[in-house]
Amino acid sequence: MLLGGELSGESSTASLADWVEEHFVDDGVLRIRIDLSQVTEIDLEGVAALGVLAAEALEQGKALVLEGASGQVERKLEETGLIRYLGGHHDQT
Repeated sequence: MLLGGELSGESSTASLADWVEEHFVDDGVLRIRIDLSQVTEIDLEGVAALGVLAAEALEQGKALVLEGASGQVERKLEETGLIRYLGGHHDQT
């Protein structure tokens, strides 16, 4: 899943949660990959939403992996510690 723009505020994070639940909850997928390379900004609500999605995925025997984070998004994931658990480092290759 490729995200773009800002991941902030209640409506944006609720939409993400709804989309992930609709597409990945009961379809046999074991690894949910979210590409953050096009996300320009994330706030604490956005980080919390990703954390909740990761916890829900884990409860269902799935893994949520963040990829491509850079700039402000990567810094916010590092500040909150979420990057340690879900990846999210910008690909340097």
